[in-house]
Amino acid sequence: MGKRWPLSRWVSVVAFILICSFFALVGVSEALAVTWFGKAGAYPFGSEGPSADTWYYASVEEYFWVMCISGVLWTLLIVATLIAALKRSDSVLLTCVGVAAALFLVEMINASIPQY
Repeated sequence: MGKRWPLSRWVSVVAFILICSFFALVGVSEALAVTWFGKAGAYPFGSEGPSADTWYYASVEEYFWVMCISGVLWTLLIVATLIAALKRSDSVLLTCVGVAAALFLVEMINASIPQY
């Protein structure tokens, strides 16, 4: 085990895990909604509708894979954060925060890529 962490550090870790959990749940639930739960008809896939400009709304398959990969990446980040917290590793925890910021930025850029 590493050095002793103050309570404020643990609160920050828990808050970070909760934020990452939100993004992971959104990704996984959206992927499951269009496949297993059969709600694909409720989404405006294709070249019409409010999301016509977003490339991954072109088909159910593309949307599923984007949401599935997003959910898995956020989940892996949660696992890495838990490991960093259990080992009390400041450097790994800081790396997790940086990866989360980069992942969030990539997802925002991905959503703004126009459909081909």
